[in-house]
Amino acid sequence: MTGSHGATQPANGRRPITSRDLLDLRFVGDPRIAPDGDRVVWVERWIDADRNQYRSNLYAAPASGEGPPAPLTTGPGIDRAPRWSPDGRWLAFLSDRPLPGDGTGRRAGSAGKAGEAAGRGNEKPRPQLYLLPAHGGEARLLTRFKQGVSPAGWSPDGRYLSVVAQVHPERGLEAVGDPEPGDDDPYRRHTRGVKVIRRLAYKLDGVGYFTDHRHHALVLDLGDGDAHLAQVAPPGAATVPWFQITAGEYDVRWVTWMPSGRELLVVTNPHPDADRQPWTDVYLVPFHPAGGEGGAGSGATGEGPLDLSRDPLPPGVRKLTSSDLDVYEALPSPDGRWIAVRGQDARRYRAYSNTHLYLIAADGSQRRCLTAEADLTVGDESVNDVVGEPGAVMAWAPDGSGLYALVSRRGEVQLYWFGVDGTIRPLTDGPQVLRGISIDRAGRRCAYLRLTATEPGEVWIAELPSRDEPAAAAVGGGGAAAAPGTAGDGPAEAGAGSSGKDGRTAAVEAGLAAADGPTEGPAGGATRNGHPVIQGRRLSRANDRWLAEVEVVEPEHFTFESDGNVLDGWLMRPVGFEPGKRYPAILQIHGGPMAMYGYAFFHEFQLLAARGYAVFYTNPRGSQGYGQAFCAAIRGDWGNRDYRDLMTFVDAVLERYDFIDRQRLGVAGGSYGGYMTNWIVTHTDRFRAAVTMRCVANEHSFFGTSDIGFYDLFDLEVPPWEDPLRYLAMSPIHHIARCKTPLLVMHSEMDLRCPIEQAEQLYTALKVLGVPTEFVRFPEESHGLSRGGKPWHRVYRLDRIVDWFDRYLQPERSTGARSPAPSEEPAARG
Repeated sequence: MTGSHGATQPANGRRPITSRDLLDLRFVGDPRIAPDGDRVVWVERWIDADRNQYRSNLYAAPASGEGPPAPLTTGPGIDRAPRWSPDGRWLAFLSDRPLPGDGTGRRAGSAGKAGEAAGRGNEKPRPQLYLLPAHGGEARLLTRFKQGVSPAGWSPDGRYLSVVAQVHPERGLEAVGDPEPGDDDPYRRHTRGVKVIRRLAYKLDGVGYFTDHRHHALVLDLGDGDAHLAQVAPPGAATVPWFQITAGEYDVRWVTWMPSGRELLVVTNPHPDADRQPWTDVYLVPFHPAGGEGGAGSGATGEGPLDLSRDPLPPGVRKLTSSDLDVYEALPSPDGRWIAVRGQDARRYRAYSNTHLYLIAADGSQRRCLTAEADLTVGDESVNDVVGEPGAVMAWAPDGSGLYALVSRRGEVQLYWFGVDGTIRPLTDGPQVLRGISIDRAGRRCAYLRLTATEPGEVWIAELPSRDEPAAAAVGGGGAAAAPGTAGDGPAEAGAGSSGKDGRTAAVEAGLAAADGPTEGPAGGATRNGHPVIQGRRLSRANDRWLAEVEVVEPEHFTFESDGNVLDGWLMRPVGFEPGKRYPAILQIHGGPMAMYGYAFFHEFQLLAARGYAVFYTNPRGSQGYGQAFCAAIRGDWGNRDYRDLMTFVDAVLERYDFIDRQRLGVAGGSYGGYMTNWIVTHTDRFRAAVTMRCVANEHSFFGTSDIGFYDLFDLEVPPWEDPLRYLAMSPIHHIARCKTPLLVMHSEMDLRCPIEQAEQLYTALKVLGVPTEFVRFPEESHGLSRGGKPWHRVYRLDRIVDWFDRYLQPERSTGARSPAPSEEPAARG
């Protein structure tokens, strides 16, 4: 085993982190650099503890770092998804703020009250699209869509905005305030809430139960010049003319513009039985709107919206993919020759696939996968509990020679260069997680979000390297050094490669240093391995004051071997660690399982360390960031190889850290991590206490109750009624009689991913067996409670975790373990 040692020492004047510190954190995300590269705008979210809700506004700062960040919006509610116009004069953004009385977006006095928010009655406000002058001023309302709207995409000439919105098959695009049909009929009025289900996929966690609405592509017409600034806004669903681009019984996932402005890229699966098909396709759709006011009768060609489920396809529509990928997004090159597609190998691996980067010729003549041979996954697969808006994953270079994209690899998320010629070049290195990249028009600067294990995310900016500089070591499959310039350029069918034992790049010879400015240069100096180091500048300082108050523990990284695979492990020492003293320790298991722990800040882990626990975590087989074979190793076989990896990891931690009291071990996890927690306590007694959250306990019942339960048709290849023993053998509830470990069961009552019936079965069995247990149910919460639930529920959840472990692992301090009252610590910031 290899690793680095560093004892945690108390920091003078700093206090231990508490659960209520969550209320003080600010969540930064979605940085967007102006086209000229001189300014960066981002989203900053925080908690309004008195109202038990989140708020967010747009902030901006000069790219030079010479001026402090300043808010661009100050309204109530959630402002997010800023998008610069091509000329840099405007920002389109989403907001759920109260709608103004006159519909223009100007302040409307008493008319703009919460009761007129983008909803009906007590409904949750829906996000609407606004337009803001880039240097400040009043935001202009563009939409009044009853179901809300997606983030916008600007056409190359800046006249149009593409969006995705929900359209009813009979009523079309509805406006806020439109009456519900049948309001004057008591039968219809009092049965409106009855659901008639016909689809296989009829619900989604965090969203709820589907209605008859479908998501379709629309385009808003801002007119020539500044026509959208007209003083009088027409009534209806939008304050500007609009065109519906697609129609039919399917859902559009993504829409964006081709450089010509005369075509749109649309990602969807219009198959009549799409719920059973694990793919989405990319379509080129013409856009030639006729004159007039737009509206539901207008479409991509002025003749109405296009139904992409037609066979043959409507005139002018071209399908670019072959119904074998699950496409997340598609971006055209600046010259329109190539379409960059980010997606998974849906037919072979479904969710257990690397997320690959493909290049598809715009004329459909060829396709190449840039990431297969290198065995890389594109995107941020890291998990943390201080989540901000994610932002963009990839961006084209202005000259069309390649793309910048984020890659998840062994706990790190780094910026890579992918050349059209097949070159792969890592541009950053170090213990960090990058999110939300944005490139200026000239390709000189990149804005991004940077997280580390000791710092929540902040916005940074860096000068991009010249691509004429000597490239860093190329990335080969499994991390073996490859010949410079090699990459996966075969078709997707050629295979995804395999991961070696370590999987790390042989070397990263060009890195992006983490530096605040000229006085905070990289520790390695101005070069690294003979190549220039690019210095980044931090633009936001959202959490500086909080970090100056609290003591944060830096995890120690080491590697260990399990079944021939070299895995990463991390351990956080307890705050105030004293050599010679023995400490309890808690194994944390991530969800997914197609995710990864790494170098992102975790408030929950820091809280446990502040309470006197060592916290240790790893990425067992099934995780992302270690190659295709590693991720797919547990498909249809949970509780086998992953369990061996976790128990091997526990052995490695106990061997390496002799201060851990092996008689006082705890284990905790959520979602798939909850499943593994359940599996562990039904297969070993080495843990004295456990906490299972939003868990899976019974694979048999999960099949028919989860929003994704029927995915097991792919993963296990048979339904439960054909092979019930296989489902039961993989279910912790089937082995529950072996459990002796005190187990706290925590679950959200509106969880549609892992329905609460899973927790109910587990809790009932534990009570019948006489195993110490408690069942904590969170009302009006979904699967994402720990990351985006109601703030005080999140605090309460943390308190219950600490209380449970204190009761069984540190009984001497179990009384009064909850967070101090507000008067005992600084008040939460606004």
